[in-house]
Amino acid sequence: MGLTRGSFNGQAPHLVHEASGTCVWFVEPFGMLTQSGEVRQASVEFARFLAGDATEALLARQRGAKHPARLLFLHDWTRFIGYHSAARKVLIEWGVAMRSVTERVVVAASPSARVVRMAVAVGSVALQVAGVRLDVVNDLGPVLARLDVRPQPP
Repeated sequence: MGLTRGSFNGQAPHLVHEASGTCVWFVEPFGMLTQSGEVRQASVEFARFLAGDATEALLARQRGAKHPARLLFLHDWTRFIGYHSAARKVLIEWGVAMRSVTERVVVAASPSARVVRMAVAVGSVALQVAGVRLDVVNDLGPVLARLDVRPQPP
């Protein structure tokens, strides 16, 4: 089944950011999968939602887990064609703040969205300096399959 618009392996998202339509699933291996929604610009509100409510919900699940693990962050941002600079700043600060608990970050961005890919590349440098591995791909599907990513129960 995989990741389709608003569904991951047949499961509805755990959270949805209403303003952007961004979907969030909590997944195994332990982490977060996000999928950009109908809004084509990554806004500061979207970034604050990920860094705030979505992360708080993820960390609450982690605290409840029998074997807390380092976190995997997977982002399908292929629908974004642009971003607000304040959003990039919030996302980089979030990534740096989460560095001690992050195993890996993978961002899928459309090859035609050069501005978005450039922003992710800038963020990647900042995160790598902080010790966080960030990979940029065209399609998240192969990564999800290779890592055997599956949604947590609702």
